[in-house]
Amino acid sequence: MGKPLSNRRRYLTGDELEKLIKAARKGRYGRRNATLVLLMARHGLRVTEAIDLHWSQIDFSKGHLHVMRLKNGINSVHPIQGDELRALRELKRSQEPQSVFVFTSERAGPMTRSQLWLGHSDIKHTAAYSQLSARPFKDFCADRSLARFALCCVSAGQNSTCSRQAIRQS
Repeated sequence: MGKPLSNRRRYLTGDELEKLIKAARKGRYGRRNATLVLLMARHGLRVTEAIDLHWSQIDFSKGHLHVMRLKNGINSVHPIQGDELRALRELKRSQEPQSVFVFTSERAGPMTRSQLWLGHSDIKHTAAYSQLSARPFKDFCADRSLARFALCCVSAGQNSTCSRQAIRQS
């Protein structure tokens, strides 16, 4: 017998995402954490896809993100919105020493999954996070974030090809 189905929502609303980003901005690595949360939500990135993101996958001149999917997903090119571009440029300028990875640890190496969860524990202690519902952050990072990305594509009036691909993968 399988697990009973839950009617609980497994994605963040726009307001909840803003509160989470605001909470992520506080703390030692606020710029990195806020950018990480923003990209994961907007592009439906899984944890490993996000922490393995390279600067070469971002085309700043065209405003594209080349997403390399895991779990037999379909690799695709996503448009990057203005606030994401600004956050990524700011992150790249502040990264010392320069790395091929977008999200790095304080020792300039690539972030690990455990560092992401530790970063989440820092976010949890901020006042903005306490205003969110009791849903765990892991639900946000789950595969269902692809469905959230599809909804963002449709609501932003973007090409429906990327949203159809995201829905197929979720």
